[in-house]
Amino acid sequence: MAMSQPADILITVKFDSNKTCTFSVKNDTKIVEVKEIAGVEARCLPSSLNLVFAGQLLDDHKTVEDYNLVGQTTLHAFSISRKSTGTEENDSESSGLQHTPNDIGHNRFFIYCKVCDYVNPGKLRVCCRLCGSSLFLVEKGPSNWEDISSETTIKGQCQNQECIGTVPRFYMKCCHFHGQEEKEGEGTAVALKHIRANRKQVECIICQEIMSPVLIFPCPPGHVICLECFRQYATTSLNARQFVEHGIHGYTLPCPSGNCEDSHIEDSHHFCLMGKNEYECFKNFGAEEYVIQNGGVLCPGPGCGMGMFPDDDDTRVKCTECQFVSCKLCKREFHFGSCEESLESEISNTNRLAVDTERAQRASWERQSLGLIEAISKPCPTCKVKIQHSGGCMHMNCPRCHSDWCWLCVKPWDRKCQEDHWFG
Repeated sequence: MAMSQPADILITVKFDSNKTCTFSVKNDTKIVEVKEIAGVEARCLPSSLNLVFAGQLLDDHKTVEDYNLVGQTTLHAFSISRKSTGTEENDSESSGLQHTPNDIGHNRFFIYCKVCDYVNPGKLRVCCRLCGSSLFLVEKGPSNWEDISSETTIKGQCQNQECIGTVPRFYMKCCHFHGQEEKEGEGTAVALKHIRANRKQVECIICQEIMSPVLIFPCPPGHVICLECFRQYATTSLNARQFVEHGIHGYTLPCPSGNCEDSHIEDSHHFCLMGKNEYECFKNFGAEEYVIQNGGVLCPGPGCGMGMFPDDDDTRVKCTECQFVSCKLCKREFHFGSCEESLESEISNTNRLAVDTERAQRASWERQSLGLIEAISKPCPTCKVKIQHSGGCMHMNCPRCHSDWCWLCVKPWDRKCQEDHWFG
């Protein structure tokens, strides 16, 4: 049986002079051999080059495979003489920095790729926060999500001769190469901190299947849900307006088990898994939820819905977007006097209008539909949205503003309603 040959890996080396060279190597190729090829292109001695990958200074004696350089990878090269480290020896200790191969580079992270429009393994990359150069060496690889955040405590040293930066900026890239869509120091992806490989083979909390990767909720039990079940859970909750406004994490969802504390999704990018259209709805609903939960109102103008925060003592609300002027209390066009008197006057004026018989017949379906809506629904006493009662007790919960109210008396739910109206 013929032995399989090591896979070809495409290496691009970028030099500090903005010159680049690209060539193929095998995964068992040593770093010193990569330097020799790059040295010919750069017309310099291989021993005078340092190669940097994801914040690591590569060791001559290790192989391409040791650093997980798969597929198509970019390395950055600089001359030892450009930024003296106190000695001309080609090792990481000469700069006072300690490196462990593969600290950065393993597929320990998953991302949502904006180009692929799906969850993929992520490649963690690093550049200088001060000048943006990828010629940056870190003291150590990150070990948690705080290490790669904007608040990272990891330090390092920029190898750009004109920069004195010591703080890295970590960013993510998709495992797939996207050509010109990728730029230096920029990622095409967002990190998904709750999604991980299912190394412990834990069953999904909903379908009981063992899948990987999975989403792990931040609740104390660490409940696991497969990505398809999470997509369905999020989409169903979105359509039912069952997302909640969390004080720290924004418009989000908790663990579906229903009784876990501190289980809310901490980053809204996880809801990209619902799809682009649903994610746009999620952002719109989240903005509406923020407005409502913080005492604001949504413009009732046709096709608008702009969020506004009117003065407490002013019932006249003018939308800055569509200029529609509404009543803050009844959410209809602004009027003088009480909302009840205005509604009665509007009905009376409508009845006195001359109506064409043929046009009235064409509009009968709409009239019947509106009549049916009025018959089977009641307005939430807080936000006025129409709610249908479909059986069960009289305790209602508004899907928009989440206020609790009584179906019979159309007032906020209290102890008296619980005693007298629970079952009608």
